Amino acid sequence: MPYEAKRGIVSNAVIACAAVEDEQAAARLLSGQRLDPEGFAAVCRDLAGDQAEELMDWLM
Repeated sequence: MPYEAKRGIVSNAVIACAAVEDEQAAARLLSGQRLDPEGFAAVCRDLAGDQAEELMDWLM
């Protein structure tokens, strides 16, 4: 997943992961999030449900 981070805030995320059904919605959810494992984990749970851990591994 390419993304940019400035001052710890994610922007311009691009998602391409089988664990996510709507990759554009995922990119919108991640954009603006603080670049930290807890914040990413919460977004992953919202996006991928049971596959959240797989998505988290892929993102980090």
